[in-house]
This record gives sequence, structure tokens and C-alpha cells, in this order.
Amino acid sequence: MRRLRLTAPLLAIALCAAACAQEPAPTLLPSLGSMPAAASSSTGFATPPSTGTLHYTVSGALTISDDLPLAMIELEPGSARLLYGSDTGDAQYVQLDVSAGLSGMVAAGGALQVSGSTQDTCTFTIARLDATGVSGSFDCPDVTFRDPSRGDIGKGRVKGTFEAKV
Repeated sequence: MRRLRLTAPLLAIALCAAACAQEPAPTLLPSLGSMPAAASSSTGFATPPSTGTLHYTVSGALTISDDLPLAMIELEPGSARLLYGSDTGDAQYVQLDVSAGLSGMVAAGGALQVSGSTQDTCTFTIARLDATGVSGSFDCPDVTFRDPSRGDIGKGRVKGTFEAKV
């Protein structure tokens, strides 16, 4: 089982390595079905001019709400990896892994920082997932929040909507 706990530097290195690879890395995520033939040339990493927004609200041990712009998108047949916020690691970022069977959320760099895996606790509703982008909503009802200087600060819920277009 893969862990969704990533740090900004490791994420940046992994994203750069995958983007520079000769062939796209195989996905471990299950497929929702085949994508249109035209999609085969458009899968993989895309950086803006792709557009998209993440809106999230947090309740419980932490109470915040924010909108983040799309920083990077990776589309594969049946799955998407989305990075919202800053892709440099010096500000708030939220990564969503979206698929039919293995979805999760990671947040760090700003006021919202999570600890541990959200793979088994988040529910994703996928409104659209195809070669042109992805949209939907998510609800993570049992998230452990983390403060870099104090460690884990308690549990709460993260809910949001997301959209990304290539």
C-alpha cells in the first residue's frame, strides 16, 4: 500500500523525474475504463496553462477555508494526480490522488498540514475524469492535523471541491 505522506522536496524531485522520463511511469491506480484514443498523447504531466481550482474547508482541531490554483496535473487513464497551490514547497499546497479505488489527500506548507495517510478515510465523488481534465468533491472526516513545531494537534474534517482542465 503506498503512502500519501510526502514532503515538498521529495514531491518536487519525483515530479521532475517522472516528467523527464522517456516513457510515462505505469500507474498503480485502477482504471475507470478506457479513455478516448486522442487521450493517449495527452496523458502525463501538464503545467499551466492548465487551469483549475481547489476549494476546501477545514473543521475540528483546525478551522480554515481557502481556494488554491492548480499548479500541476497528471492524467492517466482512470486516475489523476493534482497539485494545487505552490509547487515550490514554500507555501500551502494540497495534493489529491483521484481514482475509483485509491484516492487520498496530502496537505503541507501552510496552515493546513496533515499527518498520516488519508487513503482509507477520504471519500471522493468524481463528476468528470477524462483526457480533458477532472472535477469532483471530496470529504476526509478523520484527518490528523499537524503543526511543524508542535507535532500532531488533533483531528478534524477536510471537505472540498476540485476542478482541473488541460
